[in-house]
Amino acid sequence: MLEMSWIIMGVLFFSGLIAGTFGSVVGGGAILMIAMYSLAGLPIIQAIGTTHVNGLLLEGVSTTLFARKKLMVWKHTMAFAVMASIGAVFGSNLVVNFDPKYLSYIVAGIMVVLLFLIPRLKGDSSILPGTIKNNKVVFLTSGLVLGLYGGFYGAALSTFAIFLITYLTGWNTLTSAANSHLVSFFVTLISSYIFITNGVVNWVYLVPMAFGVVLGAFIGVNWATRFGSRWVKILLAVVIIASTINLILNPG
Repeated sequence: MLEMSWIIMGVLFFSGLIAGTFGSVVGGGAILMIAMYSLAGLPIIQAIGTTHVNGLLLEGVSTTLFARKKLMVWKHTMAFAVMASIGAVFGSNLVVNFDPKYLSYIVAGIMVVLLFLIPRLKGDSSILPGTIKNNKVVFLTSGLVLGLYGGFYGAALSTFAIFLITYLTGWNTLTSAANSHLVSFFVTLISSYIFITNGVVNWVYLVPMAFGVVLGAFIGVNWATRFGSRWVKILLAVVIIASTINLILNPG
């Protein structure tokens, strides 16, 4: 097991704080967490597995806080989340059987796609909805596909969920963002269990970042309706570029 210095512990804590803050608003926290674990010396598969468990904490806290603000549409989101959980089972089993070297390149490719999606994150302050504008079959199938991706990698899962939920339901961005965390919670619950049982979670490295993630989630949710997300987009772009370069130069 890798030894951890106080410096690395502090870096992981503050990385978790940043990841939790913007991840609880627009998603993407896993991108920073995976990157920092990779830079700290963890193999890519352990970086992903440990990040999933931290993501479970992030999504759980975010969902709880958004629920207190009465932004959850439980009926539709719960059905979407169940389908996503099924997809996560297949995705998580897929990733643990991948060669770390090839997985690094795949992850880098996904990050490039995320980079081009960042400019499409737009705010909306419409009235809270409670219906779905598209076919329910399409809605639930999309949840299955989202879960497959979430179980396989999981970075920016909430971000993808925001896009999907907004498009499929017609809900405003804030409502979609709030409900995306419930979906992500179910997905990361399933995938975290699979990663843990496969022994690819580094618990020593998980703890310092976990404290930062939980604190960041409280900050992010409380700031969600007070500040814009432009600074988050900039930070996401920087992290994605740095992570992609790191994974290409240091695969496996």
